[in-house]
Amino acid sequence: MRNLIQLAVATTLALTLSGCGSDNDGTDKKQPMPSNSAPSVADASFTTQADTELNGQLQASDADGDTLTFTLDMAPTNGTVTVNADGSFSYQPMLEYTGSDSFSFTVDDGKNMAVAATAQITVDALQVSFSSYSRAAFTAASDAMPARVNGRIFSNDVDTTEFYQDLVDASN
Repeated sequence: MRNLIQLAVATTLALTLSGCGSDNDGTDKKQPMPSNSAPSVADASFTTQADTELNGQLQASDADGDTLTFTLDMAPTNGTVTVNADGSFSYQPMLEYTGSDSFSFTVDDGKNMAVAATAQITVDALQVSFSSYSRAAFTAASDAMPARVNGRIFSNDVDTTEFYQDLVDASN
């Protein structure tokens, strides 16, 4: 009997204490934790010409207004790229290269996992005036590097020797 009384007192005490600190009127509602959205980013496309540096800006947005940080994820195979934290970048194709190239980058808001996207780059042939290009070749020093012809489209062909007459006369 004595154990039964002690058990009853302990149970009453436990129930009384568990009710403390709660008004139990049903108005206590847990406030949901505000969620934070991941940044939104899409693939991008750019165009440059052979041997011509491309400076561009990668785009992303964040619904929460968080500061975004861009980083290079995978380098291009036919050139070099530098991606800055603000999304600006500088791409330089390999010498005389024309064709497609790409690099991937990530965007991070510091609160969610980084999201990735790809920048596609088309490297077109460089438009070169044949008359200017050939004139430069004729006037180059004997120890000068050969003029590059790969990755170029020549236009303004010369039809007569009159265009070079001053070079012929100068050599006499």
